[in-house]
Amino acid sequence: MIRASAAEYDGSYAILPGLGSAFAPYDQQTYLAAGAPLPGSSVYLSGIPGLTAGVYALLPARYALLPGAFLVKQVSGYRDMNDRQRIAQPDGSLITPGYFTTLINPGAAARDARTSGFVVRSGASIKYDVDYGTRTLSDWIARSGAAWQAPADA
Repeated sequence: MIRASAAEYDGSYAILPGLGSAFAPYDQQTYLAAGAPLPGSSVYLSGIPGLTAGVYALLPARYALLPGAFLVKQVSGYRDMNDRQRIAQPDGSLITPGYFTTLINPGAAARDARTSGFVVRSGASIKYDVDYGTRTLSDWIARSGAAWQAPADA
């Protein structure tokens, strides 16, 4: 059962706290898609409970389903927020101040001059918006009756 439309995630990105501001992994097929972040793109977030303030590399939104990941989206109407200000949303997410930044070369970055509001949701809460079916290659081979041995799933 789908509880959220795909349009709700337009303009959204994923961040992985363990990755920090390091360059994100690059997949040409993913980054050629509309709305994918450019390599070197990152966001500074003032932090929320469970996510410390800092600069985080932007990943395509689908990576928000990884363990420990967060989904972030810039929202209008929240310019120049106080650095300590957090605004709770009905779905349990928080709006926190932040800004986009781009690594130009090692040691130099360009950033937005003013802060904006970013809604931040944990990846675990995203899973409740859509009903996902998890399937493995081993299960598919077993159901298909293939004569070859099923490999261990990665």
